[in-house]
Amino acid sequence: MSDLAERLEALQELNSIPLDPIAELDDGGLKERYLELIHAGYIPPEAAEQLGKTGSWFRKFRSPKSHFYDAEFAERYEAIQDEHKEALRGRLEKAGIEEALRGNARLIEKWLMVLNSPGWEQFRPQNFQGEINIEKLQLLLPDIPTEMLQQMREVIVQNRQRELPVIDA
Repeated sequence: MSDLAERLEALQELNSIPLDPIAELDDGGLKERYLELIHAGYIPPEAAEQLGKTGSWFRKFRSPKSHFYDAEFAERYEAIQDEHKEALRGRLEKAGIEEALRGNARLIEKWLMVLNSPGWEQFRPQNFQGEINIEKLQLLLPDIPTEMLQQMREVIVQNRQRELPVIDA
């Protein structure tokens, strides 16, 4: 009889263990686990899927327009994403430098421009090109008077003309 009692006790113990520990988590626990997964390298849809939720379920906590908005959660999420972007940027720069050192002529040229190497400045792209259209500026900046926009345009045009190289004919 003691064998049967022991087996029954073992079964009761097994039944007391939750089958799905994620199902036992409340919203706060799910958000915490989600951030852990994001920090571990999962992309948001994968992290949400691991927790049995959708990406939009977690987005509602990050969107200031949502009535579920959680400022602390959104801030922690953005900090993790910024950290990942910085790490990725570093990895890409390292890979670009290594590829340039292997002889990739295009990357060598790009790195010489990025690093402001003497003699390569003329190959740098202009930050702003094209015609400055007052009508488009009025659409973008409706609160600024037209006269002020025209003055700003004149200053930009004058600065461009000063930057043009002198060509001897």
